[in-house]
Amino acid sequence: SAETSCGGNSNNYEHYFRILELLSEVKIGVVLVELVRSTPTDLDPSAEDELRQEALEILCDLIRTIITCVHVDHPPEVAAHAEVAVAACIEEFDGSVPVQVLDEILVFVGAGPIQWVTNPAAVRAAAAVALAKKKRQPPPFPQSEMPPAQIQQTNPQYLVAAK
Repeated sequence: SAETSCGGNSNNYEHYFRILELLSEVKIGVVLVELVRSTPTDLDPSAEDELRQEALEILCDLIRTIITCVHVDHPPEVAAHAEVAVAACIEEFDGSVPVQVLDEILVFVGAGPIQWVTNPAAVRAAAAVALAKKKRQPPPFPQSEMPPAQIQQTNPQYLVAAK
């Protein structure tokens, strides 16, 4: 469920969902974009460069975290808020998006719309076979009826990053 992918209980899920919702509504990431783009006048040039670089690293971490945390079992609102939060950051650059930011997004786009994941049915079947073997019993079903080890699934990170 969506709750288990966010730490195991609904209190964490609701807390994380609210943070994501705020990121999309208030567009907190835009503050980092402004730090990357602007030059404070009261700092020496090396301090300005360091501040810009730190802001860029934090922005890249934020974008990566937002996209990575979207899972296929989450409600559609999670992906929608993630899309808005990331898009706000990209739009704020007015066409001159730093390569580091593009790299973070393109990693997920490059993964494609479909991903291979471990098949839960195969895990359960393998556990049943192992248990039967341990008890020195015949397997619960023939090897030919074992489910495939992996299945294809929609890649939700791609869907967010590709928007």
